[in-house]
Order: sequence, then C-alpha cells, then structure tokens
Amino acid sequence: MNARGAAAPASGRESRDRSKEFLVVAATAMLVSLILWSRTAKLLPGTALFAAPADHHKYIRMAQDGVMSLHIAPYSWRVLTPLIVHFLPGTLIVRFQLVAFLSLWTSAILVYYICRRSAFDRTLSMAGLLLFCSLGYAVKFNMFDFWLSDPLAFVFVLTSILLLLDDRILLFAFTLAIGVLAKESVIFVAPLYYSFKQAKPWEGRLALKTLALALPSVVVLAILRLANPADNGYSLTGAMSQAIHGRAADFVPTLVHVFSAFGLLLPILALVGGRGSVAVLRRYWPFVVGVLAQLLFALNTQRLVVLGFPVVVLMALEGLSRIRQRFGLSTFAVIASCVVFVATDLVDPARAEPGAVLQVLALLLVTLICLLDRLTHWSPPIHAADAR
Repeated sequence: MNARGAAAPASGRESRDRSKEFLVVAATAMLVSLILWSRTAKLLPGTALFAAPADHHKYIRMAQDGVMSLHIAPYSWRVLTPLIVHFLPGTLIVRFQLVAFLSLWTSAILVYYICRRSAFDRTLSMAGLLLFCSLGYAVKFNMFDFWLSDPLAFVFVLTSILLLLDDRILLFAFTLAIGVLAKESVIFVAPLYYSFKQAKPWEGRLALKTLALALPSVVVLAILRLANPADNGYSLTGAMSQAIHGRAADFVPTLVHVFSAFGLLLPILALVGGRGSVAVLRRYWPFVVGVLAQLLFALNTQRLVVLGFPVVVLMALEGLSRIRQRFGLSTFAVIASCVVFVATDLVDPARAEPGAVLQVLALLLVTLICLLDRLTHWSPPIHAADAR
C-alpha cells in the first residue's frame, strides 16, 4: 500500500515534467518559426518568380482539381500535401501556407525529441532544435516556396526515425507507407532499421526483416504509379542520364552546394564531433546514401541534400557536446550560439541562406560569446558521463 502510494506521486511528477518539457519545446519552436516566417519573402501570385513554370503550379493544379488530375511525374505522385490542402477551408494560399508552417513547426519539435532519444540532454536537444531552424534550405526556403511537398515529407522522415528509436516497429512501417504519399524520398528511412539493429557486418535475417518493413511503402509507390501514369515521358533512366550530364558539367558547383546546404556552423561542429560524429554516420549511413543518391536523378542540389539534416544536426551536437565538455560552457553560451545563427536568417528575407561573409561574422560572434562565457562563468570541464 505504501509502495503504491509512493509510486503514484513519482509517476505524476514525471508526467508533469514531460508535459512542461513539451510545452517549452513547442512554444520555443512556435516562436522561432513565427519570427522566421515574418522575415521570409513568399512566392505569391503576381511576382515574377511565381509566373515562371515551376513545381508550385503542379501542386496548385492538384489541390484545385484533385490529386489525380495531373499526369506530370514525379510531381503527380506526391499527392498527400495537395490532398490535405484540397479539403481544408479557406483560400488556396492560406491552406498551403498552413500546411507548410505547421509541418515545419512540427519538424522542429520532432528534431528536439530525436536528439533526446539519442541521449543528448535538454540543453543540447534545444540547441538541436535551433540548429535545424537555422538551416535556410530546410526551413526558410520552404517558408518561401510554401507550395512544396518537402515540409510534410520532413514530418514523416522525422516521425519514422523517432518511432525507430523508440522501437515501435509496426508504427514505423505504417508511417513510412503513408509518408511516401508526401514524397518518395521518405522511403530512404526504411534501411535504418537494419543499421540500427546491425551487430555483425552482414545479417541476412535482419536484411529480410528490413525488406518486409519497407514492402508496404514500395507497394504504395507502385500503386501510385499504376493508378496515375505519367504522360510526360518521365523515366528513372532518363532523369538519371540528364542529372549525371548536368553534374559532370558542374561538378565543382555541385560539391559546393552539397556543403553550403547546411551553412557554415553545422559542418564545422560535425567535424569537431570526431568519433561521436563518425558513430552517428555509421548508424545513419543508409539514409545518407539515399539522400546523396538523389543527386543522380535531379539537379536542385541544396533542396535534395538538406533532407539529410537529421543526421547533420546529430553530428553537430556531438561537436557542440565536445566543446561544452572541453571548455565548461554554460547553457546560456550553448543556446546563444545557436540563436546567433538563427538570427542570420532574419537579415535578408529574400535569401534562403545567409551570405558567406555574414556566416563568418556570426561564427566570430559565437566564438566571442564562448570566450566571454569561459572567462566570466568558468567551471571545470564536464565529464563525459555527465554531459548527457
């Protein structure tokens, strides 16, 4: 009786702590998202960019006339966002904006919880949330071109990873199967079941189970293509041939764009992460391979590569954790450093990613913040066992 009486309050406190944590995370993600939204130009009717033929016209057609009204691949197979928009109330512009904003806000929250499940403490997980929000091609670009399917695809990628971390395997497979309706690239998460569970160089049974979990997603993709065949002559081999020729002609710009998709701070932190970053990469390598493989089929490099942000954020946190341990940085210094890079996205509403000079200045400011924090609030370095 006493044991039960003692257990209930503890459970209640834990539940209240989790609720408070969620409210803080959700409110922070909302505040940052609203600020970024207010400082981002939008691709609206009447602008020169809107009039140019591009992806948004396809998704608008699908939302207006039904998702099966378009037969231009691969856009016509990304049905989930236009389908949701079709049934929402309000004007078309507001409906697309609502889906994009809520998807990006939800993504920021999910990034936090993936960081928590990856054994980072609350401070570093909040830093991860802010680092995600600082990625212009992941967040700001999709606020600009809010018509796209990418924001909703982010939600399914992150939700699938979180379910896998929680070992909720059936929900993982179901989420993937729904997620590929948003964008086919969601299926790149499927092989993570193998790399997460892998204990030996090759495990045949595990590979078969991974294929079984991916099968519903593959079936959904096949049904989509059969139910709504393309009439624009699209084929994977044709797209691949065109992309490879384009990459060969612009090899150096492609390499630059691959790294610039994540700005300056995150790649630097990932390198500082050392073995921790390598461990993250070893665990998530199938997803990274899938993300990079997109470069063989399409040309908009930054938009394609930035899908790897969950891995890059985790690698960056390994570096940030190492710096915090080495120099005994306070919570303020860690969070303030990330806020500085979010703030760089506010300078020019028309740019998806801040310029290189601005990013270098931001990096210098972050260095100054850390130095001042070390001088004014010095504390002994955090032991690795206490860092998370």
